[in-house]
Amino acid sequence: MEKMLIGAYIRQKREDRGWSQEVLCDGICSRSNLSRIENDTQAPSFTLLNKLFEKLGQPSRQFLMLMDRDSIVGENLKKRIRNDSVLYQETEGEERALIRERILKDLKKLGTECGKDNCFIQQFILNTQVTVGRSTGPYSCEERLDMLLKAIRLTVPRFSLKQIGRFRYSTEEMTLINQIARTYARSGNRKKSMDISRRLLQYIEENGQGLDKYARQFTLVAHNYAIDLGLEKRYEEAERLARRGWDICVTSGEYQFLAGFIAILAECRYYLGDLEESAKYYRKAYTLYSITEDARGMETMRREAKEHLGLELSDQL
Repeated sequence: MEKMLIGAYIRQKREDRGWSQEVLCDGICSRSNLSRIENDTQAPSFTLLNKLFEKLGQPSRQFLMLMDRDSIVGENLKKRIRNDSVLYQETEGEERALIRERILKDLKKLGTECGKDNCFIQQFILNTQVTVGRSTGPYSCEERLDMLLKAIRLTVPRFSLKQIGRFRYSTEEMTLINQIARTYARSGNRKKSMDISRRLLQYIEENGQGLDKYARQFTLVAHNYAIDLGLEKRYEEAERLARRGWDICVTSGEYQFLAGFIAILAECRYYLGDLEESAKYYRKAYTLYSITEDARGMETMRREAKEHLGLELSDQL
């Protein structure tokens, strides 16, 4: 897409959705900035364009050539930080501490070089800090909630947990809301967690299917919500949601939570008295965890299958 056409393209897609400029720019930029972008009198940064395109449900690949140096540095740092954050959660001991120090060093560089006046970078930094916690351990649930709410209000200033469906969210903002729900669950307030997950899932269903990452967001939230439903012994609801998540994983090619959905089905079938089906799903989930070399998932399936069904699972299945 030519740079001179981007503003007109954004205006067209906004009008196609029946949105005012205020709706599109909310939490992203000022209305006057958006007006200048739409009239091609202001060249927006890559980060700003990415947020506008994502909110409009448009792929961002067309304008990758517009990245300036700061955008390239920022995106590369964010990618490295995301990869290290995954490693951080999968490791322990001295290696975990070293990864944390590397993440903090990159966060400092990201904030200094790219994020002084960039609310999206500051949001990313806050979100990552929640993940890595302190050197002495994780933040308390109250601290996590404060940090996550502060992060989302950087781009959705009027955000309220009571009015989740009122606003339009980027992928990062939906991930933050999901983390808020998980934090409530961790604190023991599962009812609050489930209410947030239910309303976020409804929002994704109603507004997200045009987004590149719809399936990823749906399966992330649905997986956590189905776990909570199971813990509340609402097995029929958990099973329906897990089956829907399984279907979306397969049809979209987003397999991250596929084994988790099948594991939920295994447990639900057990508690609903269908032991044969439960055993079948435990075997399927174990096989998938084995293929992806998820040692924690494999061990959980072995333990649950043994406890519930007296079933021995092994790599020779």
